[in-house]
Order: sequence, then structure tokens, then C-alpha cells
Amino acid sequence: MYFIYRTSRTFVECKWQDLSVGSIVRVRVDQTIPADILLLSSSSFESTCYLDTAAIDGETNLKQKSIPSCFFNLDKPEDTSFELQCDPPNDDIYHFRGRIILSSGNNISSCDNNNILLRGCVLRITDYVDGIIIYAGKKSCKNLFLFYLFKNNLGNETKVIKSSHMSSSKHARIERYINRDVLCSSLILIFLCLLTAGLSLQWERSFGQQWIYIPFIIDNPLINGAGHFFVSALRFLILFQVMVPIALYVSLDIVRVLQMYTIARDKNLKYEHPISCRTFTINEDLGQIGYIFSDKTGTITQNKLVFKSLSIGGLQYSNRYCIYIKKNTALGFFFISSSELPTESSDPIIHHFLTALAICNTSFIVHEHRELLHRLDYQPKYEGDNADDLVLCQAASNFGVRMISRSAQTIVVRYINSTDTEKEDIEYEILCLLPFDSARRRMSIIVRTKDQIYLYIKGAETSIWPNLSNSNDADMKATTEQHSLGFAEQGYRSLLVAYRQIPLREYENWFEQYRNAANSLDNREDAISQAANTIEIDLILAGLTAVEDKLQDGVPRAIATLRCAGIKIWLLTGDKQATALSTAQAASLVNIPPTLGSNSVPLAPVRF
Repeated sequence: MYFIYRTSRTFVECKWQDLSVGSIVRVRVDQTIPADILLLSSSSFESTCYLDTAAIDGETNLKQKSIPSCFFNLDKPEDTSFELQCDPPNDDIYHFRGRIILSSGNNISSCDNNNILLRGCVLRITDYVDGIIIYAGKKSCKNLFLFYLFKNNLGNETKVIKSSHMSSSKHARIERYINRDVLCSSLILIFLCLLTAGLSLQWERSFGQQWIYIPFIIDNPLINGAGHFFVSALRFLILFQVMVPIALYVSLDIVRVLQMYTIARDKNLKYEHPISCRTFTINEDLGQIGYIFSDKTGTITQNKLVFKSLSIGGLQYSNRYCIYIKKNTALGFFFISSSELPTESSDPIIHHFLTALAICNTSFIVHEHRELLHRLDYQPKYEGDNADDLVLCQAASNFGVRMISRSAQTIVVRYINSTDTEKEDIEYEILCLLPFDSARRRMSIIVRTKDQIYLYIKGAETSIWPNLSNSNDADMKATTEQHSLGFAEQGYRSLLVAYRQIPLREYENWFEQYRNAANSLDNREDAISQAANTIEIDLILAGLTAVEDKLQDGVPRAIATLRCAGIKIWLLTGDKQATALSTAQAASLVNIPPTLGSNSVPLAPVRF
């Protein structure tokens, strides 16, 4: 049962079938989202909520959603008149473009996929949320509320329903061959039956008068020719039916069942638990595979990100500690005291570097013991859908720069001194968050603290190096580049961290451009990317991070065996060339001559 907002301005219980576009619905914790809704309010004081999207994308980690910025200061957004303009119903579950126009007409706010709760998700942690249905299963829309202004027809189907397609059935190659042969045999059988039936009718009509002692009991060809032809065709069908190998299907299924039993009993295919065969329709194709296309993260690697090292201001700090992330949970510990890394305000580069790791991410905090928040040793639990963000945020926390609170508007960072005796909580106002995209290959956040505006950015080296300011020290840049090459040769994934201070006038002029881009309904992503490129310039280099994702046990041997069998393997990765070659060599995917030095990475194709 769900609660729907009626004209009496109270919530009443209802079923899914009673929901339609324009209805305001309340969803409680552990309930499934009944339709695609725009988040209006949340019981969380951070104006956010948490969703379990395993039923949609299969990911077990929670996703954080927030209410649109125009509703931050409203006690009851459901009582506010506004107009919502957005895309028509579509099957893209990862993108949403819309804008909200309040009744005054002066305030236009954008909304995106971060404000949408898709049908099929389950609400977690948050007690309840209120939202307005924008895409529903019904084709008709109920009368809208008198206190609510809704001018646009937003469609009648949810994104999940529209993205659902009929799955194609899989058939083994031998089964396709058998089906083809059976079809051909059946056509030949039908042709022979019709031909012989016609010849039989012709022969009996020609010589039937000579059968004076044989009466026709069933089909007299001289009286009922059509009936005689049909009966003769059935006779010949029974006679020639052995031409169609029907029994071959039964024999093939018996062989497949025996294959399943043999595969399940194979000790060489056992890892922690025996292999389980869930289908026997494609067993034969396993021996006919010629190409394998594979992802790297989570497929050949363990998906346990290990923070290995970092380079700040041209100085590399060796790895005497280890933390790792698995399933978005911090499981390891640092074995180094934060005193070995200077974090005093006298070194602004280190201060900005660790601050960037702490706040330039999409991670969120789950407070298990909020009453202990004031304690110096309080360690919050970080969640999120990006493992890199989690491990870097945890690294900054262990170095004494700890994000302890995050809402849609502010971030509170706790700075702990090198002796672990004093703390200072600084609040950062979030002015703009520019998320990562495949074109820019970086993400940045613009914050304000103590009347100063800063931009913190991290991303791929190729996307940040060209945007660095000429005022950066040349020696530090060269040293950082050498550290980056060393990290890549060890197979580490590295991210470049930079920052800049933005004058107020420059920010105000840029934000007007960004707001116009964010409010556009056409080509919004491209417009936002262009706006981001105009502010992510003149950056001050802070440092470099190195994270390792170890290979799974047995991967090199398995890939070498597959290659010996003549199977060609293609690995998809977003790492730079040096890191990709190092990983491929460790996984026995490529053969690189050992005589090549670190500065002579081959650019020509390697032998597979």
C-alpha cells in the first residue's frame, strides 16, 4: 500500500493501480518505488534519500538521490505551484532532462537523473520520501490538484517498462544445423507424399476397372478422387516418416545431460565451490569459441581497490600502509601515522590535495552512530557507486582530513592535527558539482568557505595536464610526470589532482552560463560540458594518486591456456597505455620483450 496526496492535503492509502501522472505519492522505507517520480521532499535532514537499484542494474551498492535545489528552503514542496517541463517518455534509465518553473516565473531550476526515483528501486535507510509521478503505467491522467499547477503531459510509461525488450532465445550451432536439416527433410517428405499420392490416384484410375474382384471399401478413386488423394498422402506420410530424424533431439538432450554431469564433476573447474550448469542448450558452443571480449575491472581483477601511494608537490610518499575497498566497504587499515604526512596550514598544496580527495567525489555518508559525531576518533562509513571515490575519500580520512557530513548544499570536513589531539570542522558550501563524463574524463566541485571560492578537480592526466596554469613549477610537473610513469609501469591506476581559487566576479559570470546550459532540454550534456571547460582552466597542480586493482587468482594461467587453445582475447579498459600494457603483461595477455626499458614502451601492435 502507498500513500497518495489528495485535494484535502492529506495522504491516503492507495494501490499501484490508483496512481497516475501528476499524483503526489509518499513511499516509506523498504518499499518499492511504484512509478518514476521526481523527488520533492525527504525525511532526511540532508534532503537526500538512498535507493537499492539491484532490480534494475544489478548493482548492490546504494545510490543517493537529492531533491531539486529550488525545494531546499520549502517546508512543503507538495503545496507549491510549479510547472515541470521534461523529456517525453523514453527508455533511457541513465539520463533525465527537465526544468522546474515556480509559479512566480522568476526562478527556473534544472533537474536531472540525480532527482529521479525509477520504478522498481527500493527505498533504504530514509524513513520516507514524497515525490510527484512524472511517468506512470496508466495511459490516462487524473484531474490535477487545484493547488498544483501542472501544464505538461509527461507521458504514460515508466523508463523501466519502455526499456524492457523481448530477450532473444539462444540456440547452439549444432541445434541450428539440426533445425535446418529437419526443416529440409520435412519439406522433402511433404513433396514425396504429395507426389506419390498423385501418382497413386492416377494409376488406380487407369487400371481400377480391371479390379473386378476387389471392391473399394474406403476410397473409390472413380467416385471420390479428393478423399482418395488425402488418404493416400497420409499413408505415404506414415511410410516415409523415418526420413525426419525426430529421435535425434532426444539423443542430443541425453548427451547434453551427461555433459552437464561431467562438467559439474570436473575438479579442475572448481573454485571455492563446484561449477553449476544452469542450461544445457549451449554446451557445444563452448568448444567453438574463437574470440573473447572482456572488461577489466571486476572481471579479470578482484575489484578490490588498494590505495598504494601518492605524490604531492613533486614528493612521493612510499607505501607503508594499505587500505582497500570491496563492495563499497572499507575493510583495511592504515599502518602509518598521519604525522609522516605534513598537513599543517603552512603547506597549502598538501591541504588542498587532501581536501580535494575528501570532497571532490560522489560518495555519501551513512552514520551508524551519529551520537559519536563530536568525538575526535569518529570514523563515518562511506558509500557510493564509484570505488575510486571511496578509496580516495577513505585515504584522506586516514590522513586526518575527514568528511563527516554531506548534504545537497554543504559538506563538513574535519581537519585533525598531526598529533591527533585537536580538530577543526570547516563547512564548505557546494556551489556547483560538475560530474565525471566520458568526454571530459574528469570531475570537479566548486565550493565556498570563509568567503573564498575554490574549484577542486581530479581526473585522467591527459584531461588535466593541458589545463594547468603556466605558473606551476616546471620541476614539480616533470617530477610528477615521472611518478605517473612509474605508477603506470607497476599497473597502478593514477588520477591527477588540481585546484584553483576563483574570483567572485568570474564565478558569477560563469554560473550564469552554466545555469542556462543546465536549464536547456536539448543537448544539455554537451552544453554543461562546454561550460565546464571554460572554468576548469588555470589549474594549480596538487599531486597524483595511485590505486591498484589486483588480478584475480589464476587469471594469468587461465588466459595463457586460452591463448594456447587458439582463442583470441580482447580486453577493454579505460586506463592509459602504459598501465594497460603493464596489466596485460601481468595477465599473460600480451608478450613484451624483456629487453625494453621503461622509456621504450612499444607503440606498435604486440603479438596476441
